[in-house]
Amino acid sequence: MNKLKENFQAVLWDVDNTLIMSGNTHDQAVLLALKEFHPAKYDDLSQLDILARAWDESWFACGGNADQLDKFESYVAQLYLKNIDALVARPGAIEAVYTLNKLHVKQVAVSNSRKIIVDANLRHLNIGDIIKTRICREDFAEPKPDPAPYLRAAEALNVPIALCLAVEDSLRGLVSAKQAGATVIYWPHDTTPNDDCDYQVNAIQDIRWEEFF
Repeated sequence: MNKLKENFQAVLWDVDNTLIMSGNTHDQAVLLALKEFHPAKYDDLSQLDILARAWDESWFACGGNADQLDKFESYVAQLYLKNIDALVARPGAIEAVYTLNKLHVKQVAVSNSRKIIVDANLRHLNIGDIIKTRICREDFAEPKPDPAPYLRAAEALNVPIALCLAVEDSLRGLVSAKQAGATVIYWPHDTTPNDDCDYQVNAIQDIRWEEFF
């Protein structure tokens, strides 16, 4: 990475599949909950475009009504938390968090997930004492790819969004962070190049954080 130091002030971390490898567990919890609430209507939910979304988006995409949303989300959380002990950190993520902490860089979690899930994930990874600021689904009107989550994160840290680095693994998150005005380090799960990000890495260990702070 050939980057001159630009005096960034904060790192905005996506959580699911960026800090913690939670995608399959998260998706299965959503699918099981949807089948529980719609046992006859949806025989093959995996074919629907409902995954990698905020829970309320998945719910309404399947025709769920607002009156049952809270019960649905509570059930998804119950299913997810039941399996959290089996989840592992994405390789290199925890080391990056600790490196940034040693550099006295502000860090925040920015997630479409509910607070109960974000808190549990960070606690499970033993980084909750470092990443104390969390922007969760309860904190913004529109989820990623809308820019609102990242704008809210910068506001919470009292740091201009232009001085923030966002680390994302998904296209929805990339779009959200870029539209908000953050510099994006794109860390996808494949090697397909993406010209919309500022930096793309195959491993977070490739980043020399000292060049940014």
